[in-house]
Amino acid sequence: TGRMKNNQKAISKAMALGFSTDEFQIVMNVDAYDKLTHSFGVKLIVAGVEVAPLSVNETVDPIKPTRSTIIANFHLGAPTTSVRALVNGNTPSVINVPFIQDFQLNAF
Repeated sequence: TGRMKNNQKAISKAMALGFSTDEFQIVMNVDAYDKLTHSFGVKLIVAGVEVAPLSVNETVDPIKPTRSTIIANFHLGAPTTSVRALVNGNTPSVINVPFIQDFQLNAF
């Protein structure tokens, strides 16, 4: 059996891109989510260093208000050929826990 906690942390495996770039975007859909109660933060990990996004946009789904899309944009300043994604989530309750429905990392 598993028990929910009030914090979540997910780190992806290193992804070899096959090309070099400094521009990335994370698109993440979260469900059972209330932005007044819950929070999610996303970062990239490049060469062992956590990189915060330059911008984050959160949009509530008009059909299902408990679902939101979070889009984070990154510009590293120097190109890389490998990256990891990091997601941190928090909730004040172990009963009311949001979850990541799907996750997409784009490299441009």
